Amino acid sequence: MDGYRALTAWIESAWKELKELKDLDGSDAGRRDFCLDAVSDILETGRLTQDDAERAVERLVTVALSDEGHQVRESALHAVCTASARYLLPYRVVEPLAAGADGFEPLLLEYVLGVLGATHDQAALPVVERFLQHPRPDVRKEAADAVRELDGCRERSRLRAAAATGGRAGVSPVSLRVLPSRTRDCDPGRAARADPRTGPSEEQS
Repeated sequence: MDGYRALTAWIESAWKELKELKDLDGSDAGRRDFCLDAVSDILETGRLTQDDAERAVERLVTVALSDEGHQVRESALHAVCTASARYLLPYRVVEPLAAGADGFEPLLLEYVLGVLGATHDQAALPVVERFLQHPRPDVRKEAADAVRELDGCRERSRLRAAAATGGRAGVSPVSLRVLPSRTRDCDPGRAARADPRTGPSEEQS
């Protein structure tokens, strides 16, 4: 079996075990969490094709929006965030997260906002902007970061278009260097919390 087939076999094995565990009694959240971590690890390699990565993210989004417990849904969103750092995910792939954003707990909402910002799609902007006035400061910060990323992407596109026309309106190719994308934190709050396999934390409330 070649390297790529081994990767896809590994990820399919994780999906299969995840389903079997849920079909049994749904109580082994720790083991299901481990399966999702395996999917995240594969996405983090960046070795999947764009199509295969998008298919994996679509399945992760379904888990994140399911009736699973907090721990499992957080692991799914963490994996989506990991994918967004390795692939430019189309907005259509994560749009269900935008549609369901109001239903997420604050900690999970931080992941969602980061993922939406990473799409670089202006369709995500109205969704993200709604949370700039959220009562939780961490959510407001993540929303502000996502807005800056989306605005920065729009500005970079404008500068590139101007540079392509010969640097009109005082725009030069050098200007394109001043608007770097932010580095996404795919673990909002995780470092400060207990290991998710040892039980819930205060942030889950």
